[in-house]
Order: sequence, then C-alpha cells, then structure tokens
Amino acid sequence: MPAIAQPKLIATVLPWLLLMLFQGMARDAEPKIPGKPVDASFLVIEGSADTLEYIPFIAGSESLPFKKLRGRVATRPEETYWVRLDFQGWEKELSSRPLWILQTGVFNEAEAYLQHLEFFYSKAFGSFQQPRSPGSHMFTDRIEFDPSHLIGGRYLILRLRKLTGRGYIDPGAFRVYDQQANQLAMAREALERQQKAAGTYLFLGLAIPMLLFTLVVYLQNRQKDFLLYAGYLLFLILFFGRTKIPGYLNLVGNDSFVSFFGSNLFEILSSIFYTGFTIEYLKTRTHYPLFHKFLWGIIGFLAVLLLADSSLLLARGFQYHEFLLNLRALVLSAFVLLAIAYLYTRGKSRLAYFIATGSACYSLGSIGLFATGDPNYLLLGVILEIMVFGYGLAYKIYHVQREKQRLEKEASDQKMSALRAQMNPHFIFNSLTAIQHLITRNDRLGALKYLNKFSVLMRRTLEHSVTANISLAEEIRFLNHYLEIEHLRFEGAFSYEVTVSEDLDPEATEVPLLLVQPFVENAIIHGLMPKLSGARELQVAFSTDQGLLKCEVTDNGIGREASRNRQRGFGKRHVSRGMEVTQQRLQMLPGPTAAPGQMEITDLKDPEGTPRGTRVTLWIPLQ
Repeated sequence: MPAIAQPKLIATVLPWLLLMLFQGMARDAEPKIPGKPVDASFLVIEGSADTLEYIPFIAGSESLPFKKLRGRVATRPEETYWVRLDFQGWEKELSSRPLWILQTGVFNEAEAYLQHLEFFYSKAFGSFQQPRSPGSHMFTDRIEFDPSHLIGGRYLILRLRKLTGRGYIDPGAFRVYDQQANQLAMAREALERQQKAAGTYLFLGLAIPMLLFTLVVYLQNRQKDFLLYAGYLLFLILFFGRTKIPGYLNLVGNDSFVSFFGSNLFEILSSIFYTGFTIEYLKTRTHYPLFHKFLWGIIGFLAVLLLADSSLLLARGFQYHEFLLNLRALVLSAFVLLAIAYLYTRGKSRLAYFIATGSACYSLGSIGLFATGDPNYLLLGVILEIMVFGYGLAYKIYHVQREKQRLEKEASDQKMSALRAQMNPHFIFNSLTAIQHLITRNDRLGALKYLNKFSVLMRRTLEHSVTANISLAEEIRFLNHYLEIEHLRFEGAFSYEVTVSEDLDPEATEVPLLLVQPFVENAIIHGLMPKLSGARELQVAFSTDQGLLKCEVTDNGIGREASRNRQRGFGKRHVSRGMEVTQQRLQMLPGPTAAPGQMEITDLKDPEGTPRGTRVTLWIPLQ
C-alpha cells in the first residue's frame, strides 16, 4: 500500500484496537453475576424420538449411558443431545422462590421437559422455535421453570440440537439464576453486545459511504466494476450489519432461522459480486485469459452452491449444509491463495496488486475468525480490504481520467494538425498566385526576389510543420518574412510594424504556428489594398492580458462594411478560408478562456462615424 495511505490506515484501526483493549479490561474488572452451576449429564441419541412418553424413561432409567459434563462437547447437526440436570440437594434453595431461570447457551432447537402432577409437558426455547414477540430475540438461551415441576422432584430434562454447523455443549453454560440475578446478567450481556458492536459500527461507517460513492461514480461513467463493487458492499452490509437495521431484531430475530438463512444468502452473494468485480476491474478477458476462465468457474460454483444450499436449508437438511459450508470454505480458500500468488507474480498493472492485497486482508481476517471464533478479526480484515479497494477505485478513476485526457489530447492534436495542413496549402496558393502575377507582368526581377523570400518562408513553414507550437520570436520572424513578400508583391503600397510589449519574453513564449498570419493577410487584401487614397498602415502588437497572450492586428483600411459592399459589387461574396480555419483552431486551444472571448473584431470609426479601419484582437492561451 502506498505510504500516503498508511497514516489513514493507522488513524482508522488504532482507535478501534484501543477500544477493544479497553473493553477487555473493563469486562475483567466487572463483578461476576451470581449464577449457580447445576450438575449436568448428557446422552447422545442420533435421530431420537421426541415424544413425551419417552421422558419418564430418560428421567428414571439408570441404565442409560449418561456421561458427566466435564468439558465442552462438540455437537453435530444430525444428532440430538439429551441433557439431564440433577437438582438433588437444591431443595431448600429452590423452595425459597417460586420461579427460577435456567441458562443453557444458544441452541437452534431446544425443549425443556417438566412434570405437573402425573402429566409431562414441554417448553420450547430454541432460536428456530421462538415466536417473534417483543424482546424474545434477545435471550434465546434461557427458560423459566417452577421448581415444583421438576420430574420426580429432582430432574429437568433438556432436548437440544445445534443445526447451524459446529457447536458445543458447555457445562459452564448451565447456570441457574433467580429473577434479580437474571436481570443483572441480562443487563451485562446487553452491555457486552453493545461493546462488541463497536467494530460493526466502524465497518458500517466505512462501507455505507463507500457504497454511495461507488454508485455515484457508476451513474457518472457507467463502468460495470463500480456497480459490481457496490453490490458486493451492499451484501457485506446486510451480512455484517443487518441486526443494526431498526426493527430487524423484533421482526426477524438475531438467531432465528430467517436470520441464519439470510446470513448464508448474503455471504454467498457477496462472494459472487466480488468475483464479478475482479473480472471487470482487471479486464481479465483481455489481460488474464486463463485467470478469467477460473473466475467464471468460481462464479458458476458459487451459483450452484447457492441454489443447493438454499434448497437444503428450506428442506431442513442441516447436516448437508455443514458439508457444503466446509466444501465452500475449502474451495474458496485454495482459490484465493492461488489467485493472490498469481496476481502478485503475474500482475500486469497496479490494479492486480489492489485485488491481491484486498483479498489477502479478507483472508487473514477469516483465518483469525476460524482460529479464535472472534468475529472482530473478520471485521478488521473486511475494513482493511475496503480501504485497499477504496484506494484502488480512486486510482482507477485517476488512471481512466488520465487515459481519457490523453486520448482527447491526441484527437485534438490530430485535428489541429489537419487544420494546420489546410493552412499551408492556402498560404502557398496565395503566394504562388502573387508570383504568377509578377511573371505575367514580365517583372522577372520582382518574381526572383519574391521566389527567394518565398522559398525562405516555405522552408520555415516545413521545418515547423511537425510541431504544434513555436516560440513567439519565431512567429514574429515568420510574420516579418510574410510581410516583406506582400510588401514586395504590392510594390511598397503599404507600411507595417510588428511590436512586442516589454513585459513579454518572445523567446520564452509559445504560440500555435500560423495563427496570426491569416488575419494579417486579410487586413492587407481586403482592408488596405482597396483603399484609394491616403497612407495604408498595418500594425501587429503582442502583449499580455490577464495571463493570456494578446495579439492586435490593426489596419486603417476601408473597413468591413465597405469591403462587403465592394465584394457584392463584383457579384460574389468572399469567404476567408484562412480566417475560418484559424477560428476553429482558436476554439480548440486549451486554456482558461471560453471560446467567445478568444477573438474579437472591432470596426474603427472616427467621431463622425466614418469607417477608419478594422482591429482584430486575439486572446491566445499561453502554451
């Protein structure tokens, strides 16, 4: 990751790590909630019956191989676990209160069996069985019981199943509370949940703005990778943060079947969108053909897995779900490790490193979750991944924008070259026409002088034809050569002057080639030469104006209106191709000015309103 991103990473993660440390210290310092462990033994019966008639046999039989709970017992979805809680010796304590609460830990299916007179009855309290009454989502690991309803005055029988993968029966989880102690325990657990949610809120605070950002960028440029990454973020938000949606817990529940089903659905969909994002982000079809096929294979595998797993869960085939879960973890882990190694070693651009680094962060978080069971490790990995991809998407936007600017500049340069190519034949045609005029007059000396100066001018034109810009000093030399030719052509019929302001350095200032010459030509041909009396004067002045190069071409000719009337008198309307092309070139020049302000033509008049010439003002962005 670039050095500039490291302070942002530290600033984001360090407070969270300190918060987690503080929470751990605070929990260690909290007083323990009074809750008395109860003597428990368990019996595993695969696919056992759950009829009430079975309960007396379990409670009274001493021949059943009940095992003492001395440590955690791993559960399997296909097995039913019968737990017999023995309250022998609790008579005096239980008789002091009419109602007690048993804590067992969270099980998907859980029933407590009790006795009333000669009848047996059951209470369901599993997370997949509880009704969605207000508050029921919070404590699915507890059940109330009346001590007078213990079977034989001694036993409480539990039937437990853990259906959602690997779980445990923990002897330390079987604790009995009175109502006051239970309220304290519940308050403490609520506080612990809020403390553990710090990482989730940090994730949401980063993921939601990133989701909005990617959607806005997609709406602007319609690039599929941004849309796919937005989908990936959306399902990550639903996976990690769905319980923080207002009303979700009351309507759905934290450990309900609907929540469990949605968790699997969102996790697989996020993986599908992430893989699709990788395909579009790296353009794997073009740059990594073999890797492209593997990625589409992973998408196909995940799609089939999604359909199969969803069908099995709806059909309550939980033991097969665990197999598919392990298969998914094995296949994706192997593929991610190979993909990371491949992209780090065979990556063709920095984009590959962003994908590899982000995937590595997520993988490390998954390993931390698997090793410790703490979801904060996975959240940390996801947060780091989002930060990496946030930087990667910003880098791609910058890269795409630069590429777009490069292509636009190439297109602009090509169009400018085409316009310059139009200017050269236009100028050459006019010059050769003048030479032809001298030859027809039999002015050999004049024609030779003209040819000599014209050859010098052509040489300069060809030398600069491959460059977009030349120095202002070179442009002025070019103009002087051109004016000398025209002065010779018209036998000194006009005078001219080219000036540069003192605050302008001609050698350090660049201008587009042949930008001013058409306006000078137009002033001579259509302004000065039709003038019948008085001196004919032409001035070309260069200066600066608000950071722009200002060029004024001023003549004291007949003016534009008289020129148009004169052309109509000849039965035609002249269109200056050179000026038209130059206007197009002016509009294409990059710079801070808008097109309407790049050129201005002013009709000069005396106090009585009589035309006294024309001034063309150009504002040229400094190159």
